[in-house]
Amino acid sequence: FFFQAEDGIRDAQESRGLGDVYKRQSLDLEFRPCIKGERKVNNLCQECPGPNYYSLDSKAGEMTQCKKCDTNIMHCAGGDKICPKQGFARLNEETDIFMECTNKKACLESDQACSHLIKKCKPGYTGNFCASCEKGYGRHNFECIKCNKNIW
Repeated sequence: FFFQAEDGIRDAQESRGLGDVYKRQSLDLEFRPCIKGERKVNNLCQECPGPNYYSLDSKAGEMTQCKKCDTNIMHCAGGDKICPKQGFARLNEETDIFMECTNKKACLESDQACSHLIKKCKPGYTGNFCASCEKGYGRHNFECIKCNKNIW
């Protein structure tokens, strides 16, 4: 790299001593490793493009690849933003393994922007894959039904 002198004269030749307007300087650049949702392209990190690709990998120093979105079971909004479609769920935000819910109506669908739902289950359902009933609900034919407090 060359740095211009104050007088504005440009000279890219080897240094000849006093009077030269440039000084040779070395500059070391260090790029950050790509983070989750990015891939390395020409030594630069770029977000995986939505809505068709995503990445949950974040292995420093290693090449990460964007994965193709399985649009049958999930929405992909680019980067690391993936979320389930109706009837599917995943154990946590770090996995891209989606499984079908036992009761498809119990698992709510995220919007296509994957602005992750705080509650992933329909009211009355809870737990992984919305397979359990919340307190105050009981199971009947794979459905959680609100308990009637006035039975007795």
